[in-house]
Amino acid sequence: MQKNDFKIILILLVIAIISFSLYLLKKENILKKTIKNNEQEINNITNNKTNDETKGDVNLNINVVVGNKVFPATLENNEISKKFISMLPLEINMIELNDNEKYYNLDKELPTNSYNQKKINSGDIMLYGNKCLVLFYKTFNTSYSYTKLGSINNPKDLENALGNGNVIIRFESR
Repeated sequence: MQKNDFKIILILLVIAIISFSLYLLKKENILKKTIKNNEQEINNITNNKTNDETKGDVNLNINVVVGNKVFPATLENNEISKKFISMLPLEINMIELNDNEKYYNLDKELPTNSYNQKKINSGDIMLYGNKCLVLFYKTFNTSYSYTKLGSINNPKDLENALGNGNVIIRFESR
């Protein structure tokens, strides 16, 4: 091997080491930025939780009123139900469907977190898609996906109160 070949190899080796070092420094900076962003996100979440706690919890208890019959219900503790609560009071003409549910297409879209529960229970208050409010009055198995808003605490007599066909239902805070 000639002296010039050795110099070239040595120069290439030094360039490779410098390039690799720069690559590692760049990765380290990206990692530091990611860690800083994650810490900031955690602080934001923590601060928001603290702010929510000082504002007080949202009342998740509502009434579902059919005629002169009041059915107390409890909503899920999530952002979807809280958005629904912000729409109350809501008096709507719910449409009969499938001999087991009443539904109404809301004017406003709600966020969703739909999944297949496999079993619907009488008294379940659900969201089909992002605008279709559904009140079930029979228990049955299903392959459809819904976002659960909550359920009527004691759905006894719910089917009788709803009757056949469309019905005016009022959802209100308690």
